[in-house]
Amino acid sequence: MKTITKLIACAAITLGSCAPKPAAIELFNGRDLTGWVGYLAADSLDTAKEFTVADGVIRLSGPLGYIRTEATYSDYKLEVEWRWPGEPTNSGIFQRIQLPDQGLPQCFECQLRAGSAGDIVGLAGAKTAETADNPAQIVVMPKLAESSELPAGQWNRAEIVCRGAEITITINDVVQNHATGTSLANGHIGLQSEGGPVEFRNVRLTPLQ
Repeated sequence: MKTITKLIACAAITLGSCAPKPAAIELFNGRDLTGWVGYLAADSLDTAKEFTVADGVIRLSGPLGYIRTEATYSDYKLEVEWRWPGEPTNSGIFQRIQLPDQGLPQCFECQLRAGSAGDIVGLAGAKTAETADNPAQIVVMPKLAESSELPAGQWNRAEIVCRGAEITITINDVVQNHATGTSLANGHIGLQSEGGPVEFRNVRLTPLQ
């Protein structure tokens, strides 16, 4: 009986190890902003004019705001490509956005500002273990290495892993940051408009088991 029990246990472990991995989710369909919500800090501006899609690319024109997913996510690997169509300027990739929408929502930002891509920014009081003692509403964790960004016009790649209370950011295959003890467990994902035109494509999320 003990032998049979051991065999059953081993079979269960083997089957578990062969379980299919979660499939990647294309958050951007390449045609339009279905599944996304646009927000602009200035009520006088129209998101439909400032946030557009053409040739398989999301184009954000630059006024303060963002597009965010309708759905919320907790643990995932997020892959995003971005580039500056003109002069390098400022943008970011938001993790675990909390509502309500506002110009700088509560979330963790993977900074994309030219020269600083890979900084982790806690917005609207979002904290990590490394920044818990800082009372400021916006706190920056500087990137760990020299800039790994590419020149304007070339596509950069960000990989952001949110697992439990940890966030790891890789820019063009260089690990640039790692935060622990994050204060937000889940939320929306966003692409920021701030300062000038920026383009995004291949926005892909893989859930983590």
